[in-house]
Amino acid sequence: MNKKTLVTALALSSMMFWSCESDENENPNPIITGENSLYVLCEGNWGYNNATLDLFSIDSNSVQKDFFAFVNGFGLGDTGNDMIAYGSKIYVAVKVSNVVIVINRQNGKQIARIPMVDNAGQGKMPSRLCSADGKVYVACFDGYVAEIDTTSLNVVREVKAGRNPDGIAFANGKLFVANSGGLDYPNYDNTISVIQLPALLVIDTIEIETGLNPTLTRTLPDGNIMVLVNGNYYDVNPSLVTINSQTNAIIKQDNVNVSSFVIKNNDVVYLHFDYTTNIYNVKTAPYNNIENGSVDFVKQSSIFSSMTTPYCLSVSKERQEIYMTDAKNYTSSGEVICFDYDGNLKYRFSTSQNPSVVIVK
Repeated sequence: MNKKTLVTALALSSMMFWSCESDENENPNPIITGENSLYVLCEGNWGYNNATLDLFSIDSNSVQKDFFAFVNGFGLGDTGNDMIAYGSKIYVAVKVSNVVIVINRQNGKQIARIPMVDNAGQGKMPSRLCSADGKVYVACFDGYVAEIDTTSLNVVREVKAGRNPDGIAFANGKLFVANSGGLDYPNYDNTISVIQLPALLVIDTIEIETGLNPTLTRTLPDGNIMVLVNGNYYDVNPSLVTINSQTNAIIKQDNVNVSSFVIKNNDVVYLHFDYTTNIYNVKTAPYNNIENGSVDFVKQSSIFSSMTTPYCLSVSKERQEIYMTDAKNYTSSGEVICFDYDGNLKYRFSTSQNPSVVIVK
């Protein structure tokens, strides 16, 4: 299993009760309006049907937990795995519920609930999302990439990739899909499928020779692709692999202990874990000089003393902010910590369980 699957499985094995603590910045009155806000996708716990979409008002410094359920009268489902904004809509991949939910970005109302099942009615387990040319593409753990038409909001085509695709990005007219093999622990995959658009045909398979379990996949400012290769959490360490999006060849592989990363201007900002000291940090470096150019990103290092489990990073280009989430103990409230592009703390707030993706409303 990949990191996310491993985390949720461990959380289930240790869970006895939910924390019902009250948080000082939680709004007892629902937030319905407010443009200066953030959406936070909280994964919940595998098998507990408790994924949420929270809303944080920056102006009032208050949180409406499970905002989606408040405005719709029902919840997201089981294990919210990824979220993207495309135009006036938000798309959420809810993995165990086998659905992609389409949401009005302004008011949080559900527009459509797209079933992600195969011809036999088996769930496809939608994992990661990206958008390109009026379509949203979904990497599904059943081995396929599905194409959603953003007008009809239906799955119109799909193509076979590799084992348990768990990352997808668009560049140079192609989709780059990271085949994790995450359900075959410890026999992870190590390939990237290259899919030509608009034909939706696999035209190449890139093999990562030194690395296993590729997942997060992002487009760099120069149009190339960067992939987080997780390793096997034992004797194969994580790394970041850069792929030339024109030739589909691996340009370089940076051996850094990274568990999440985002792109900020011409820099990579990544969540770093030192296996010798068991200390988390956030590093930043030019995307073409990661191993030699990395420096600490967060200015107030004392922030990490109040964190338990740094989990995911998100970025807002329009607000020039970096968001780091803390999953705490995976079964109680989490937290989002916001930094400006220079690594200075701006604000922080409590969330529902296992916050991951943050986007601007």
